[in-house]
Amino acid sequence: MGPPVTVVTVVRNARETIEATLESVRAQTHRPLDHLVLDGASTDGTLDILRRHADGLRFESAPDAGIYDAMNRAIDRIERPESYVFFLNADDRFVGPDAVARVLARSEGADFVHCLLERRDDALRYRDVVGGSITVRDLTLQNRCGHQMIFARRSLFDRVGPFDLRFRIAADYDWVIRVFQRPEVTKRFVPEVCASMGAGGLSDRRYVRLLAERRRIVRERFGRAGEARFLAFAAAVELPGLAARRLLGGVGLLRAARVARRALRGGPRPAAL
Repeated sequence: MGPPVTVVTVVRNARETIEATLESVRAQTHRPLDHLVLDGASTDGTLDILRRHADGLRFESAPDAGIYDAMNRAIDRIERPESYVFFLNADDRFVGPDAVARVLARSEGADFVHCLLERRDDALRYRDVVGGSITVRDLTLQNRCGHQMIFARRSLFDRVGPFDLRFRIAADYDWVIRVFQRPEVTKRFVPEVCASMGAGGLSDRRYVRLLAERRRIVRERFGRAGEARFLAFAAAVELPGLAARRLLGGVGLLRAARVARRALRGGPRPAAL
């Protein structure tokens, strides 16, 4: 027995991927573990899959005002303040049955625990791993700690506040900055991969809007000096990178470019999917 965990999955019309997510949660060896699914009134058969798995999860289906609205509603439904909350989207999955157990065995009871994340692109048959130990200054330029990398105590949302619904794509970035700007919150980095995130989510599809939201967040949380650093980084690194990815993707060379970049950095070859 370990600390209680609630895995939250927000889903809408994900018939092709949701079952793998549900099965990866069901397979976890950590106990106690609860799975809470908030469906945004799916119309593609997702609800039929959820009903088939109803003996292993709690779910409800109703329209919502976006992913972070649904995530806030899920938090409100978690009663135990000591529970860890982990957000696993409908195209994400745990990397193995002991994924949660491995991370929490090294958590030292921190309020906020973050780990490594596998990113996978099934279409390109490519994957890599991101994450690491960070400070609040590291968050000025990029979101180094997405919600699929975080175990957060339920009580932390009462102290720091919910996700800010002004931000439709980057509200988790804003929330993590608020956490790191509070020195009294205990934080712990665990160098274990817990989840695998599928490519093609909202932040990938609307990358330019994501950058605009991140700029607003940086200006609000770090001031004009932080915003200037962010704009310089976006102009020098992020926008050229976006243009290069689109160009290489258009001519079918994106996977080869990613493999070559990893080789130049000395990383291992990506495993086949």
